[in-house]
Amino acid sequence: MEQSKLRTIRAKGTRQLAYLAGIIDGEGTIYIQHTQRGEYRLKLYVVNTYEPLIRWLQDNFDGLVYSRISKKNPHWKRKWEWMSNAEILPEIIDYLIVKKEQAKLAIEFRKTFHQNRRPNENDIVIRKKCFEEVKKLNNRVWLGATTKRKDT
Repeated sequence: MEQSKLRTIRAKGTRQLAYLAGIIDGEGTIYIQHTQRGEYRLKLYVVNTYEPLIRWLQDNFDGLVYSRISKKNPHWKRKWEWMSNAEILPEIIDYLIVKKEQAKLAIEFRKTFHQNRRPNENDIVIRKKCFEEVKKLNNRVWLGATTKRKDT
């Protein structure tokens, strides 16, 4: 992330960074895509039906915004998507709860990208490991407060 943008984000203060982390924990997705061409791509999305929230994300943290209407259920509300390249994750890692482990792996994954250099064998190994771990984390079932203890 360019230094001026990073300073601007840090200047927003902990409240906005913590709010962003809460949005990502609740409405976001952090995942690594493995393409048919054998490439790995990091994705950070937030999806919501409330357009002002998505516009706030774009205004404050850049990224792209998309809007979609369900083809299967056109009567559903329009959904809004904010997509980021995940550069913001190191700034909010301490505020994440639900997606903290995915964010740690995403940060490790991003470190394997270097300007003007193709990935080396070690980079590829790290990318594959991060891909597999994030995939496992995203596929786990969290039972939360509804889980009954065996001793009761």
